[in-house]
Formats: sequence, C-alpha cells, structure tokens
Amino acid sequence: MDLDLSAEQHAIRDELRAFLAEEPGVADGVRRFAERGWLALAAGVDSPRGIFALALLFEEIGRAAWPGPLINGVVESGRVVAGLDREKCHADALLGITSGQRNFAFCFRDPSGSTELESLALRAEDVKDGFVVHGKAGFVPHAQDADELMVVARSESRNDGVSVFRIHARSPGIAFESLETIFDDESCDVVFDDVRVPGSGLIGPRGGAWPAIEDVLGIATLARCAETLGDAEAALTIAVDYAARREQFGQPIGAFQALQHQAADRKVDVDACRLAVYEAASRIDAGLPAEEAVASAALICGEAAPRVAATAHQIHGAIGYYADSPLEQHTRRIQHAVLRLGSAASRLDRIAGLAGL
Repeated sequence: MDLDLSAEQHAIRDELRAFLAEEPGVADGVRRFAERGWLALAAGVDSPRGIFALALLFEEIGRAAWPGPLINGVVESGRVVAGLDREKCHADALLGITSGQRNFAFCFRDPSGSTELESLALRAEDVKDGFVVHGKAGFVPHAQDADELMVVARSESRNDGVSVFRIHARSPGIAFESLETIFDDESCDVVFDDVRVPGSGLIGPRGGAWPAIEDVLGIATLARCAETLGDAEAALTIAVDYAARREQFGQPIGAFQALQHQAADRKVDVDACRLAVYEAASRIDAGLPAEEAVASAALICGEAAPRVAATAHQIHGAIGYYADSPLEQHTRRIQHAVLRLGSAASRLDRIAGLAGL
C-alpha cells in the first residue's frame, strides 16, 4: 500500500506533533485533547476521520512519549459505551469521557494479563434490583484515579454470557492493589468483593456484550501498535542523531559502515510496523475484514520495535540507560506495550486461527 499521507492526514499529524511538542502534562493534555475533538475520535463518537486518524493520533503520542491513559480510559471505555448503549441510557458517561471531565478505567484483563475470554476472572450474579460483581481485574492503568469503572464480567446464570457494568470507583467492596510495572502507568489490580450494582449500571444487553468487546479490543490493539510504532521511530531518530554527533577515531561513529547497516535494518523494522498499522487501519475504515491485519500488526510491532530499541542502545552505549534519557523512556514504553500485546506465540496462534489453520 501507499504510505504517503493525504493532505488532511498530514494536517492531522502536523497538528498533533506541534501540540505534543509542548509537552503537556496529563491533566492539561487530556483537557486540550478534548477541546480539539481527539477524545471523541478515540472514543468512537461519529467522526469523518475514522480509524486511520486514530492510528495517527497514537503514533504521535508514542513519538512524544506522552503518558496519558487514553487507550484504557478513552478507547476501551468509550467505545464499549458507544458500541453497546443503543438506548443512550449512558450518554452522560460518553460525554464525561469525551470532554475529559470524568476519568474511566476499563476492567477486563485477568490478573495474569490475559485478554482471552476463557481467562475472564470477574463474575456477575443476578440479585433483586441489580447485580453483584466479584473477582479481580488485572493491570488496570490509572485505576486509582478513576471516577468510574467499566467492568466486564461473565454472567453466572446466563450460559456464560458476558456483560458490561458501569460501577462507581469508590463503591463499597472495591479495593485497589498497586502494581510496579516497567512503565509507570500506575497500574493496579482491582478487587471486587461482592460489589452491588443497580440495574441501571448494566450497559447494553445482559450476557450479550462479547461481540462488541471483541471489536473494541481489536481497535485498542491497533492503537497500541500505532503508539509502539511512534516509540520505535523516535528511538531510531534519537540513535541516528547521536551517531551523527558522537565522534570516535576522529570521525562521527555514524560514518562507520557497521552502524550504518544496523540503522538501515532498523529503518526497515520501523517501516514494517508502519505498513502493518496503516494497512489494518485502512481496512477497518474501508469496512473490510481486518482481524488478521490487526493480529499481524501486533505480531510485527511486538517483534520489530524491541529490535529497534536494542540497536538504539547499542549505538548509544551506557549513556542510553540513564533514567532521564529520552531513549530509556521510549524503551520502557516499548517493553510495556509488548507485554500488553501478548506473547509472540499467542499472536501467531491468533493469526493461524484466523487463517483457518
């Protein structure tokens, strides 16, 4: 496919790049993202810019190493509401997400980090006037800062169907267990100890939410791939710039053929990530089947981006590992994203299954 951007796409990218170059903090950044309509784009509210624009958004977020919680708090939480709430009973939730006035956290992964339906560790029981939710959700970023939780739970009395519940984050029975991760996203395990949820807290059909959740997880995966692409390109740019400045034996180290070949190989890796991300985004926007393309993007980004980071560190030597080094920040973000995308074996199994193998 043609990797050149249209005039509109160039304008979107340039606007994002200029904004993120100001290094906005998380709170200010979320507010200003909302003012520009980018939170509405991420949350799946009607927009002519579509999924390709979403990919550009997260590519620039990765390039700038901006730490905001948009994938979990906006893409996953917002798109679940947008996809399931046909009656607009939770329009206020979507408004809170797209305006940046309320913080949401999407609780779905099990404590091992798995996103497979079979691993879902949350359960919901029907009781008078509502439901009771119990179990544990793992690796929920910025959960302790959330106002509300979007909780995916398996129904215990509806043939193992899956439902989504909107629960106030400070409801009785909810506890947060802080986790230390390679990338400081303030992740928590969220424990639900017989948490009562009123009937109005159900989003969408009881026991019938899984198809919509699958769609949301696919788009969130693509957003994470795009963010990883941005981090990888930034890491390579930092390394090439350093090689042009750092002198050894009377000349820049970038003049040595061995380093040139390493950088060229990693440029191929970055282009492979971009091709995979843009292809998947284009297929979704065109209404074509995209599950295999998204899975391929996850596989390619999960394999190529760590190679880019490793080579960038080889070019830098020990200086690249200083905690305040931009390269170190991008490397941590890449490693964190790879863990979120799942193991290489699981990604290959996903592609093989979609191919009917």
